[in-house]
Amino acid sequence: MKRITFTIFLFILVQNLFAQDNKRYLAFSLINLDHRNPQLNDINQAADLGMNAFIISIRKDVIVGKKVSVSNPWQQYDDQIATARSRGMKICFRIVFATWCNNKTVGEPLNNNVPTCSGFDASERMLGLDAKGIAKVHQQSFGYTGCDVFDDCGQMMTTSLSSQKTIDEMQDFTKEVLQRYKPIIDAGDVIYLSAVITPEQEFGFPFFTTKGLDGVTNVLFDYSQSMIIGFRDWLKVKYTNDFTKLKTNWGSYANPFSSFNTLEPPKPTGQYNWSVFLLGQAGNDWYNYRHMLLKGYSTAFLKTVKNFDNRLKVINDFGSLNDQVSVQRGTFGFKDIGEGTDGIKMNSNPYQDHRFIMDVARTNFPDKWIMMEVESFKERTDLQELHFTEAFTHGAKLVGAFAFDVINNQAHREMLQRMTDKFIKGNQQVEKIETCGTTISSVYELLEDGGCAFKKNDPNSDCRSYKDWANLKKVNGDKPVKVFLDEGFVTGKPLKLSPLALSSCSSIPNFTELYSTDCQKVGNKPKANDGLKGMIETSSCDKITGWAVNAKNLDEIQLIDIYLDSVKIGTTQANLGNRPDLVTTFNNPKANFRSFSFLLPDSAWYKSGQVKRIFARFANTSTLLEDSGDLKILACEGNGSGSCGAKYRLIISPDSLTNVLTKATEYKIAVSSNTKWMISKNVNWLSTSVDASSFNNSFVLKITANPDTGTRKGKV
Repeated sequence: MKRITFTIFLFILVQNLFAQDNKRYLAFSLINLDHRNPQLNDINQAADLGMNAFIISIRKDVIVGKKVSVSNPWQQYDDQIATARSRGMKICFRIVFATWCNNKTVGEPLNNNVPTCSGFDASERMLGLDAKGIAKVHQQSFGYTGCDVFDDCGQMMTTSLSSQKTIDEMQDFTKEVLQRYKPIIDAGDVIYLSAVITPEQEFGFPFFTTKGLDGVTNVLFDYSQSMIIGFRDWLKVKYTNDFTKLKTNWGSYANPFSSFNTLEPPKPTGQYNWSVFLLGQAGNDWYNYRHMLLKGYSTAFLKTVKNFDNRLKVINDFGSLNDQVSVQRGTFGFKDIGEGTDGIKMNSNPYQDHRFIMDVARTNFPDKWIMMEVESFKERTDLQELHFTEAFTHGAKLVGAFAFDVINNQAHREMLQRMTDKFIKGNQQVEKIETCGTTISSVYELLEDGGCAFKKNDPNSDCRSYKDWANLKKVNGDKPVKVFLDEGFVTGKPLKLSPLALSSCSSIPNFTELYSTDCQKVGNKPKANDGLKGMIETSSCDKITGWAVNAKNLDEIQLIDIYLDSVKIGTTQANLGNRPDLVTTFNNPKANFRSFSFLLPDSAWYKSGQVKRIFARFANTSTLLEDSGDLKILACEGNGSGSCGAKYRLIISPDSLTNVLTKATEYKIAVSSNTKWMISKNVNWLSTSVDASSFNNSFVLKITANPDTGTRKGKV
């Protein structure tokens, strides 16, 4: 009986290890291209620096393809995992399905005539088109031109996702990995599993080849024979085997073809020519078929893992989600591709704006793990440190450190030590991110724009979704934003958002806000531009709502000053939705997010029962918004004086409370006369107190964290 009880307890304990893991991880990543160096010293050094996870790439071609001529090809992986676990590091399995073909003899130069490898015939090998959109070339990422050892000869290649054998071998090898490391899984030491299918160890279509007619060629994959046959079969189902229906939808692009069996997918011309996907319905169908294959592969991997052990977490190991290379990767519709998975990992260029990418991922996977990979980039540890920081402060559960030299590079070690001290030490948890404002990105817009460049210094010349995001942050105090992804181009389903899904910023406070004894007057402020239009629609003692736009530039987000009598009581921004009526009025989808809602403070001088006049003006101007009916009069019950006297307001932002500990943090506030002080907002892990006995010259506000909570952020 005792043994049964213990078994049940252990089962529940292991279940909880899987279900309740919300801690942060900074992971050391090994891609394992070099089978001669297991880098065990690197793993130990990473653990010494405080890194608490290990990402291990397990290559199918090493185990199944026998790339490594050793008696036990698993040995390198076994040793790495054992070393990491002995140092208390959790394990992340990245299973690599790109194939290394040992097709050459020592010293033979690379050539463009690649034979079959790993049992795949020529029709199943992934083929791309050259820059002229004519010749088909085998997809190859890299290889050794002067190899001196047999298992260094060959190229890294990819097989077509349209081949059933590709899916079957992925599932078989995944099961083999799971079975081999089942004891580690049962011990609760595995964070997640991911499948990668490109030579760059990412999920998506490869985005370049080294084997074009003129050397390195950027091409759009995949144009293999199995891909074309699969596309034809998919079209037959979509158009109910009615070729006339397809010709009606495809228009002139279908003219060269006489039947489904003669159809060819649209072909690109020129480097990075993604306009192939915008060739009307033909381009849409070609993109959607590629998208369907990625989703099918993701789903097959997910089911294989979950059928083995449903407690395991599965993530999509993407590159960037919306950059210019993602056109070739085919991953713009990442939300649909990742349906059913437990999270998402992405990486980005060191110079890109990682906050945008994190906001996009977090918004569209709100209840899933969000992860980032940071790459060592020359000696710019400042960029690397910023990348780590922006990932963790925008909701990352895990951040991977890729290609960092923790043995020989002191700058790398010192930077990684700072990051573990700041974000990992003390068993820190993933923080809830407070957002301010909402915008939309869409697969179709990303295709039209050719992806995003993330130009921090010039967002207005960038893709539309990044420009909208940057403009929103410009007026919201640089806070995280909700960026919803419209995938209608690939799913056919319109994006629908409920009011609860949107992010409201309410007012934008200053750190210190002072109303002098005669109160603030409108004064001599300039008039607003002629294109500004707006209206107050509702008013109550709780909030004031309305809308505001620049009819000549709907990209602009308007700031609105709210006045009672001649006193400005706050500023809000017109960035809320959903407003299909405004979309109709201004014939622009941006108008959907141009309404505002200003929450009036609970305790204020004007809540006295006296009549007050309401005004809303475009910020820092004398131009009034219209009102819908008789909304100018407001009388709010309360204990206020009814007249604006001396008022001091202290806003303590979350950043200034980041390191509040159990020892009280004191804020000294100087005042010029007796006044009443009230804590208007509190949080359950903070306690506040004021020195109420002496208000004539100054008083002290003390903020203390409860001793059992650790370091948190908060707002008073």
